[in-house]
Amino acid sequence: MPQNPSDRVVIIPQGSLFQVPCPALKRADGSDLIDHHTLVTALSIQVLGLAQQARDRRLTHRDEVLIVGNPTMPAIWSPQQQTRQPLPTLPGAQQEASAIADLFNT
Repeated sequence: MPQNPSDRVVIIPQGSLFQVPCPALKRADGSDLIDHHTLVTALSIQVLGLAQQARDRRLTHRDEVLIVGNPTMPAIWSPQQQTRQPLPTLPGAQQEASAIADLFNT
């Protein structure tokens, strides 16, 4: 652990470490690590490689594009009304999906 407060702590999460909220990390004295150092996350080489593979796959399979917009939102429980209320539609979702579809000619 760095002693100098201006030093950054770089976290490269892998596997289950992606689920650890960085602000919850503690020092040996029990204080919050984020109160003493700037926390920075960086991607592992493996994650960068997977992202590159996904990007390459997208570029070579352009005919397999599916654009979804303006979905039917589910109903959720409303304690105030004691009933299930549908969520409102997402503003601009259909226009965004249409604009993206135009980019892919689909």
